[in-house]
Amino acid sequence: MGTALNGQTTRNTASTVARRSVRRALDIGLLLAAIVVAYLVRFDWMIPERSFRQLLLVAPFVVGLQYGLLSAYRVTKSSWRYVTINDLGLLIRALYIAAALIAVARLLGAPQEYDGLLGALTTIPLGVTAINFMTAIIALGGARAVRRSMSEGRQRREVHPGRRAEDTPDRTLLIGAGEGGVAVARQIRMRPDLGIHAVGFIDDDRNKVGQRIHGLPVLGGVADLPGLIEAHQPKNLLITIHDVTGEMVRRLDAIASEYGVSVRKVSGLMDVVAGRMALRPRPIQLEDLLRREAVSTDREGLAAHVTGQTVLVTGAGGSIGSELCRQLLTLQPAKLILVEQAENALYEIHRELYAPAGDTELVAAIGDVTDQSRIESVIARHRPTFVFHAAAHKHVPMMEANPAEAFKNNVLGTRTLVRTCSRLGVDRFVLISTDKAVNPTSIMGATKRVAERVVVAHAAAHGLAYSAVRFGNVLGSNGSVVPLFRQQIEQGGPVTVTHPDMRRYFMTIPEAVELVLQASIMGEGGDIFVLDMGEQIKIVDMARDLIRLSGKRVGEDIEIQFVGLRPGEKMFEELGLGSEQMTPTGHSKVFRWTGEAAEVRPEVLDGAIDTFDLGRVREGLPALVPEFVTDDGPRSEDTGTDGEHTSSGPTVTVSLPREPSGRR
Repeated sequence: MGTALNGQTTRNTASTVARRSVRRALDIGLLLAAIVVAYLVRFDWMIPERSFRQLLLVAPFVVGLQYGLLSAYRVTKSSWRYVTINDLGLLIRALYIAAALIAVARLLGAPQEYDGLLGALTTIPLGVTAINFMTAIIALGGARAVRRSMSEGRQRREVHPGRRAEDTPDRTLLIGAGEGGVAVARQIRMRPDLGIHAVGFIDDDRNKVGQRIHGLPVLGGVADLPGLIEAHQPKNLLITIHDVTGEMVRRLDAIASEYGVSVRKVSGLMDVVAGRMALRPRPIQLEDLLRREAVSTDREGLAAHVTGQTVLVTGAGGSIGSELCRQLLTLQPAKLILVEQAENALYEIHRELYAPAGDTELVAAIGDVTDQSRIESVIARHRPTFVFHAAAHKHVPMMEANPAEAFKNNVLGTRTLVRTCSRLGVDRFVLISTDKAVNPTSIMGATKRVAERVVVAHAAAHGLAYSAVRFGNVLGSNGSVVPLFRQQIEQGGPVTVTHPDMRRYFMTIPEAVELVLQASIMGEGGDIFVLDMGEQIKIVDMARDLIRLSGKRVGEDIEIQFVGLRPGEKMFEELGLGSEQMTPTGHSKVFRWTGEAAEVRPEVLDGAIDTFDLGRVREGLPALVPEFVTDDGPRSEDTGTDGEHTSSGPTVTVSLPREPSGRR
């Protein structure tokens, strides 16, 4: 078998070399023909004897110069079959530089002092040079265009084995007549095996309406969609807009549902535009319905802190930690350290990032943040300048059942990491916190609130740019409600919701991480940042959306059951946006929380943590988090008519001594 594989590899290599040799020969031949035609045109197809001798002398050097510049711009390496406008632009640039050099030689040379080749090179007529520039573009560009046209024609004639030629393609309206729409229309035309018949474009740019783009008419805007659906009877709406908002997707989905039309979206649209990926339409997902406007971040500011530096991420195998690693990698750090206590999760993220890492050194470090010796060893060895602390126990009911583990991981682990980073000179530290730390009613929320205080106290005491970033739920994170709902739908239901009025903040994981990165470079020392997560969403509405997106009907195919609040759960979460304790930052979606004007001294906080009784976590937490609700029943919150919340159960007012006002 090894021999067969080696033989196949040898044949493939030989075939590739042969194709490249043919392309090289064609390029040189076409360039040679272009200069001959230039002389013929310049001299009305009757080249004088002297000019003919000049042509014989200069042709090899002109062709060599042109081919050398084409090679320098890597035009000769690009595939003719998939030639793009960008490739043609590089071709024109290379030939323009060659023509400019030849023209400069003609204008600056002193031909009367030279004979032979040098004199011939400095007396090439400017008209010949200009004509040669145009004929070379036409020859080389035309050859590539013909090759691509032949390839596309062959693709159109081929039918995918899984689809019969007589099958009727699905009539489809393309939403968006921009760059993405054109790329999608091109692939639809090239690939009948997709089973898509593009009827036309829908675009809200009124200047485009009535035009034809890539052979398809722009029929109208989204407001015209109901009438256009009735007139053209499409089966699908295909979204071809890269940064389409959730509001737009919901609007399209509502119209499509009314008329029995499906809404689909293009996966990896920008890769389709760039020609790196084939067209892959997919059904819309919950993330599409909730997506907000694209987040803008200060890439230059982030690069100044990350590019060429060593960055460490704890909880690197988790939902937020892994996305942090992906986005940090695009900033090209010199070294990215992945710290994770779960072996399989660490293996998966390390394997995923290995290929795109490029020059960035990836370090996979198995370790528990509560293990001081291991954390010290990793940080002392690699000396990161930036640490993102995403490792945490975050499942609310699970932490209610295991309060000591919640305290050890979320509080003691954070303190171990902060102390070690401070002692070993880490410049910046970011704690990934949660909206559940605001007026906490759960063990998880209370322990994350203590973790915030640990970071703030040590940052203030030592003048460190250490901060925390607080946000709500992210879609699809490990242990979150969305994967549970999807599993229940796959099993035929019922979908279990705790309460019909329960609400939560939600954002996509990539959006949350982009804003975390933005906030991370704003910290001046002891800051708690809060992300604007928009409006809270009813969990039952999310369940209905998921059922409908799965092609099922609520109450007929899938039932929704209300099962009651679990221990530690609130009816809604709080971020504090709009309160007097929130101040804006330089970014519209990032706010600074100023809720603690006087912080606890770190030595006092450390003393309370050191003497904390892990056997009585619930009773001890009010000393560290005065606002923590300590009743033993389910902790819920209800909204009154004024919109304020009230917590059930008494609060314990025992608190740590605070510094006098004005001291940090």
